[in-house]
Amino acid sequence: MAVYLVGFLVSFSIAKTIEKWSTKSVGFWVWSFVLLLIPCLIAGLRADTVGTDVLVYALPLYDLAESSTSLSNYYSAHWWSVWRYMGPADYEVGFSLLIWLSSVIGSNFSSALFAIQAFTICPIYIALVKVRKSSSISISLGLLVYLLLYFNVSLNLMRQWIAMAFLLLAITYLQDRKQLHYLIWSIIAFLFHDSAILVSFIVYVLWRYVYSRNSGYYRRTLIAALISLLVIVFGLRIVASLLSTFGFTGYIQYIGAGEVSVVPSQLFLLAPGVLLLLFFWKRYGNNKNQLYLLILSMIIGVFASQLGSITDQSSRLAQYFSYQAILAFPLAYSAISDRNQRRLFWTVSVLYCGVYWVIVYVAMGANQTVPYMFA
Repeated sequence: MAVYLVGFLVSFSIAKTIEKWSTKSVGFWVWSFVLLLIPCLIAGLRADTVGTDVLVYALPLYDLAESSTSLSNYYSAHWWSVWRYMGPADYEVGFSLLIWLSSVIGSNFSSALFAIQAFTICPIYIALVKVRKSSSISISLGLLVYLLLYFNVSLNLMRQWIAMAFLLLAITYLQDRKQLHYLIWSIIAFLFHDSAILVSFIVYVLWRYVYSRNSGYYRRTLIAALISLLVIVFGLRIVASLLSTFGFTGYIQYIGAGEVSVVPSQLFLLAPGVLLLLFFWKRYGNNKNQLYLLILSMIIGVFASQLGSITDQSSRLAQYFSYQAILAFPLAYSAISDRNQRRLFWTVSVLYCGVYWVIVYVAMGANQTVPYMFA
């Protein structure tokens, strides 16, 4: 556990120090490299038992890559997995190719785990830097939200988290109304996990609706949240039927089609983050336009987390919405003008994230990442 906390503290401290520096300075990017290197080393040097899915597909793929003589040979190889043969072609092309390149460039499996985290944290950091240029957000707070809430799960759901990282970067372009850029980065996300294309479509529809006019954001956000709740509670069978009709049957696994029941643990863990942002709503002044979509997504994340009562795959879909807290928290912090209120928001945010990390990853042992063990 100490490895995580020390690494998080060092990376956060560097981010806190340089976040006011000009992004055009060499020093900013040199120290950015250092603060990003630390989480990548933690990910790369871990044992293959840290993170449930490492042994499920990451290590088998790497072993195939190591024993292959060429890329074509790699893609034609396979291994026996529980009840059927699996191979690189059974996984998204982006992830399979990343594993193969890691075996070519690196010397062992640690290089692949290092690369996976690099492809996760770098797009997230770039997204924070990009938003900082327009909104003067706290990069360190956004980074801390990622490290405490999501770093450990990214060591498990590796493919999905690379996709989510690129989709987060895409969302920053959507907020700037650069729809072509959003499409390009969404496609890149899809190359690492096919669920990204479904979520990118949903996010785009939400964005189009919420920002369809230059006023009335609050009302449309409430309507969108209510419709989302009704769909999740009553409309999953209809959505599944539509997906099947249009030939997207593979995506039904992500929404489920059974009866949704309350999952108290998810409400307890996710709702406080949303409530915190809403509590400070009147203190954001006029700088909160970008927050509507992000908070709406987090609210949908709370609703979607209840899909875990149907299947585990369904609950994973909720992370695509909840993780937008990485942008929402620093944006909310920057929108608060009163210094004392900013300090209070910062303190409560860090406390919430820290308690979440202890409960989820230490006490509950989610994703099998604690205790940390070296390879």
